[in-house]
Amino acid sequence: MATSLQEIAELLFEAEYKFKINNERSEIFLQMAGLDNYRDKDGDDSLLIVVRVSEEGEYLEIFAPGSFVIPEDGEKAALFLKACSIIQWKTKLVQFEYDESDGEIRPMVEFPIEDSTVTQKQLMRCIRGLTQLVDTYSPVLNNVKESGKLDFDAMEKKDDLNRMMDAINNLPVEALEELLRRKKQI
Repeated sequence: MATSLQEIAELLFEAEYKFKINNERSEIFLQMAGLDNYRDKDGDDSLLIVVRVSEEGEYLEIFAPGSFVIPEDGEKAALFLKACSIIQWKTKLVQFEYDESDGEIRPMVEFPIEDSTVTQKQLMRCIRGLTQLVDTYSPVLNNVKESGKLDFDAMEKKDDLNRMMDAINNLPVEALEELLRRKKQI
């Protein structure tokens, strides 16, 4: 059964994504815009995603070419690759490829389709997961490139603060008023 570029395009169309098709290379290009942390080489808040069907429709690759370029500095390069390994260990789905000829680090999701097809839910999870991971961990990777320091703590503290703010936002107004009243008494 496998899948085709046309089937992938139909799934993206149904999900209301804008995309371009390159039939010669069996690739579809998407621009994921409005990211919070990630900036491309031009400073734009968007990530280029490529969906490639290969092996006669039996294999699917979803990747973000040129997302990162590893520092030429040997220490920073090693630390950057270590950060990529830690991210892979901490998360699901995404792996990082390294092209030593030009220093490109390419986040990607790939999997065999073999005798099946890809569902819209699977495709969306891969695209959104890849985009979210790049956006979430971009500050850590950029910090390694700029300062030569590997620090996941700041990101994890921000996550804790966001969870706390979500909890506060979900409290009833009366509970918040009571908290403020008690705070004034102290």
